Amino acid sequence: MELLEDRVRYCCFNRYEKRQVEVPRSVVQSLLDSYGNLGNNPRREATHGARSRSKGWLKGLARQAEKYSRITGRRLAGSLRQSICHRSKNRPFAIGDTLVVSGASWDSIDADTLKELVDRYQIRLVTTIADMIPILYPHHFQNQQTVESFRRYAAVSASHASLVVSISKSTKADFERFAKNEIAFPQSSTFTTRSELIYLGSDSVDPQPTSQSDWSTGLPTDLRSRRFVLCVGTVQIRKNHQLLYQLWRRFAEEGRKDIPVLVLVGARGWLADDVQYQIRNDPALKNSVVMLDHTDDRQLAGLYQNCDFTLYPSIHEGRSLPIVESLQYGKPCIASNTSSMPEASQNLALHLDPLDFQAWYHAILKWVDDRSLLCDQSHKIQRLFQHRSWSQFGKDFCDRILDLDKSPAMRLVA
Repeated sequence: MELLEDRVRYCCFNRYEKRQVEVPRSVVQSLLDSYGNLGNNPRREATHGARSRSKGWLKGLARQAEKYSRITGRRLAGSLRQSICHRSKNRPFAIGDTLVVSGASWDSIDADTLKELVDRYQIRLVTTIADMIPILYPHHFQNQQTVESFRRYAAVSASHASLVVSISKSTKADFERFAKNEIAFPQSSTFTTRSELIYLGSDSVDPQPTSQSDWSTGLPTDLRSRRFVLCVGTVQIRKNHQLLYQLWRRFAEEGRKDIPVLVLVGARGWLADDVQYQIRNDPALKNSVVMLDHTDDRQLAGLYQNCDFTLYPSIHEGRSLPIVESLQYGKPCIASNTSSMPEASQNLALHLDPLDFQAWYHAILKWVDDRSLLCDQSHKIQRLFQHRSWSQFGKDFCDRILDLDKSPAMRLVA
């Protein structure tokens, strides 16, 4: 990105006035400089179930940028109160500019404004699609307005974007299927949407083990002495915690004393009140399931390092970060065989049908009973898993944008 400094401007969407507001580079730089110094924020509060540091500070940057836009908007008067789409002078964009919409901003940005920007100013639009879950599983969302907002964003991406970046092969295929089946392209359309795949990066993991007295502070004391398995992800209906609840209840009914404690790490999500109530109040699961809705980075690192293996039975994912994290720590993982999850594990996890109770039941018992198998799996992961950094993602992302136009006069607006 250093090579692009003189060609990049920053803006954010003022959703109250439905217009773009430029954010000074100094504001963005100050937010970037504060990355890593924002306090010990709780983990696991993102929509994809596991918040990487990058996602946390991006959310903070977005919130502060939007605050800046509101303050600026209140100070401006007259013509500045008009939507940028209706201004005839001081145009915010020049013909040939590229507007990059990255991150999960589809629920706050106005898709119709994006469309009008492309039509009016003849700019190039670049969007990112993390997943197509609102289209594929609309019943997994509590607010159908959210589903409709995503549908409009995906439709504008399909019809007006010059480049749509997906973060997994699964998401790319889902998006292209949506575009083909649901968007009626006019015969005379001059728009050419490129759909490409760029895998995200992830935080590097400190190979040094966290001391027990350090990582376990603030966690249930029995985790220090008992075997446990780990499931990380927001507790919502799509993550399929119901399967894990049913499995551990069956183990309890059978009187199995060798089953590790199930540790669920994740913020409370939507449409999962029933399963959370059952887990917390079922007497059969007393002392065998632990729910942690707030853990910091130190605690989470300790949980990964000290668990026997991890579980991830989600119905559908766009990225599957908890699988990546598990493998970065060298921990074997049993995960679903749907969507992006085999990609995320580089086929180094054991992938099962998320609806097949018996398959998960027998796989868990096999790994519980055979520690040598777990050891072999861990060595295989440490030998073969390939970590991808955020800098690699950033370079690939910028290269794709630059490929849209090699002209030296091109300007990028992010």
